[in-house]
Amino acid sequence: MNQPGETLIACELRSHIEDETHLEIEFPRPCLDQKLHLDRFLDQARQDINNDEFFPFTIRRMRYQLLNEGFRILGNLAIDYPVIGLVDFELSQTVFVNLNQGSLNMEAGETQVRVNVPFINSNDLSPLLNQMVNTQLQIFNQKQLQDFLQDTELDQRMAQETGLTVEAINFLVQSIQDQFSAQITEDSVIVSIEVANGNEDDPDDSPSPATIQSLQTLLR
Repeated sequence: MNQPGETLIACELRSHIEDETHLEIEFPRPCLDQKLHLDRFLDQARQDINNDEFFPFTIRRMRYQLLNEGFRILGNLAIDYPVIGLVDFELSQTVFVNLNQGSLNMEAGETQVRVNVPFINSNDLSPLLNQMVNTQLQIFNQKQLQDFLQDTELDQRMAQETGLTVEAINFLVQSIQDQFSAQITEDSVIVSIEVANGNEDDPDDSPSPATIQSLQTLLR
């Protein structure tokens, strides 16, 4: 989410069709916020977590950085300690993401915590936070792309951006998800949709080149 005084960088999607078998679409960081509104998604997740009575922390702010094969969540949190009350601390949490042929897997990586209170050991909080993050990520593991978009309401955001109905977005995603993969780099998310060429034994199992062309035009 852009802060006051920050310059908004324009979203420029880059896409190309390779050998008439793959459509690749690159979403630079500005497009993730402007097209998919991931910054709003994070803010909604922050509110949902804060409303969970079983979560012992209060998240004051949450943002993300892209990494190779995943992303890093940066957060400002607080925990209510007996006697001394609320203690603020900073969290850096790595999450590894794999999306291959429409199947999603996520895993918590390194957890770093910084606390500015001398007698509180940050190592006491790191394992607890790592376990809680992994527990949340397990909800999405092995889910198909369409289910993930529906559960996170990203299908609604995509519908708003494209002018299509939510039903049309879900129909389109369902038709391509088995050929849909994604790679995360430090600068962007690159999605790849595979389409069978004329030499494949079962070309009906993949989206047609015309469908791929339509997707490319839609995302310009």
